[in-house]
Amino acid sequence: MLPEHNPTMMGTKHSSPKFVFDYPRSCSNLFGKMFSAHPQVQFTKHPYFAAAAYGPEKIELKTASKDVPPDAPTGIEGQWAHMTHDRAKEELEEKLVSAEREGKVALLQEHAGACMKYEVVYSLLSEGRLPETSANPSHI
Repeated sequence: MLPEHNPTMMGTKHSSPKFVFDYPRSCSNLFGKMFSAHPQVQFTKHPYFAAAAYGPEKIELKTASKDVPPDAPTGIEGQWAHMTHDRAKEELEEKLVSAEREGKVALLQEHAGACMKYEVVYSLLSEGRLPETSANPSHI
């Protein structure tokens, strides 16, 4: 658990956000639940996942060999079909401002692949290496 309030560590203007990058099925939900219970932590789970999995920029659309069906998505995909990486970043920035305003530490948990740029993921999967032109491989 996090220690009790310590102004030099938490709740100050200089408290930078903490990122935890995880992988599916790695017990990271338990980790997030434990830390989100602390009153000085503002926990955000998977801010980029909806864009990576369901949005118009999802990786499977870029690697699919056939056209995307014209019918509208349903269920959870329909709920998140509008989410782009830029919109996810805007929402994340709003949450960071909110955490700072409330004097809390922002703790963000994301699947490593969900916040990576498409060209980086594709290069890693197809060539086994990072592209040479990628200065920042993520959307963060």
